[in-house]
Amino acid sequence: MVYAREIDDSFLIQLIILFALNEAEKPITGAQLDKLVLENCIINFADYSIAMETLEELEYIHEIKNESIYRITEEGMQTLGFFRDRIPGYVRESIKESVAPMFLEERRKNSIRTELLPFNEMEFMSKCGIYEGEKPLMNLELYAGNREEAEKICSAFKKNSSAVYNDIIQVFKEIVENS
Repeated sequence: MVYAREIDDSFLIQLIILFALNEAEKPITGAQLDKLVLENCIINFADYSIAMETLEELEYIHEIKNESIYRITEEGMQTLGFFRDRIPGYVRESIKESVAPMFLEERRKNSIRTELLPFNEMEFMSKCGIYEGEKPLMNLELYAGNREEAEKICSAFKKNSSAVYNDIIQVFKEIVENS
């Protein structure tokens, strides 16, 4: 839920940006930062842009050049530590609640992995996996014949990975119960 009043205090806007970057706990894109701050606070975009520039000049945030990825610096964390209480609690809570869902889709995308494995120039396999972080929950390697079929298998797995996983687990449960 958005903080009900427009925030126009430049220092408070800077603190909110620092807070959002700190809560993300990793570098985030400019678009993710914009979404995290501007969807949780009513801030004029011009004021927001000026605050971003100021934070960069003060070296409280760092933009990884040519990538529009931002991270909070040590100086930025220290400043936030001193002035964190100036950010209204409602804004802090709203941003905190928005961080996890923002990365949920990213985690889902990274949890499904597919790869084409060539045997030779004409024959291919599809390697499909579901991961939790770097821990594999399931890996399948399927001979597909040609490249086109291997790509179809990878694409179908990406779209239906939950169903494939659940069906395989169910089959294994039945095998174990009947053994």
